[in-house]
Amino acid sequence: MIGTIRIIQNGNSKELAQVDLLRFGEEAIRQRLVDKGYSYNSELVVAGISDWNVDTNLTFLEVKLLKMCYEELYNYDEYILAFLLQHHWQVSDVISVYYKFASKNEVEAVSLLLKDLDKIEVIRTFYQANTWANCMQAYLSSGELLNTPNGFYRKVG
Repeated sequence: MIGTIRIIQNGNSKELAQVDLLRFGEEAIRQRLVDKGYSYNSELVVAGISDWNVDTNLTFLEVKLLKMCYEELYNYDEYILAFLLQHHWQVSDVISVYYKFASKNEVEAVSLLLKDLDKIEVIRTFYQANTWANCMQAYLSSGELLNTPNGFYRKVG
């Protein structure tokens, strides 16, 4: 989780460093700024996470929340977090949902979504959708299912 730290002074921003955000928190970064002659209270922004290919500006609080999700929810697998951020999800939305790998196969993925429904609900779902493509699109549009290059992920909880 390599973050690009930028300082904002007089309306201009300047890149200061690439920092491993898993190892160094805001306090350590600010202390290093002081060691380099900057004010502790300098306005800082994390201008993306380069190893996740994320170019979104983040606050240190957002970084902390993403780090917690990365470590505790996704067991050190950044794939879904990076995917959602690359698709311009807000951090508050990313941390409020949990996705688990379903399958590389769309039939298996939808089967997982439908497994707890009774027959009447399954029939109603397909009747309303009219086609398989519409059914898939409904689940994708609602966020119940994600279609990623690594396969399908389903929303849990």
